[in-house]
Amino acid sequence: MLQTLTPVARMHWLSFRRGSLSGLFVLIAAFFLLGLFSVWTRLTVINLEYELARLDSRQREQTQLAAHLELEESTLSQPRRIEELARRQLGLQRPEPHQMVLVE
Repeated sequence: MLQTLTPVARMHWLSFRRGSLSGLFVLIAAFFLLGLFSVWTRLTVINLEYELARLDSRQREQTQLAAHLELEESTLSQPRRIEELARRQLGLQRPEPHQMVLVE
């Protein structure tokens, strides 16, 4: 007795034709590129956030330094201090009335 083989029902979702295979490849490539783009943009955002935090910290440091330098400048430029340094270190004295010349 000879037994005949019955054909197995084709699974339509597994049957690839030439056109559908290239379409599937294009779809997979598009999803891959979209994923790469998504990862790249997220990494760019993270790097920019770090850069922004670093620049913000540097700006705060520079603002504190500017305030410190303004205070130091106002302290060093006080007339009483300058007069004291002129007398002590340079030996200068106030001019006598006969040493003054009026400029008109």
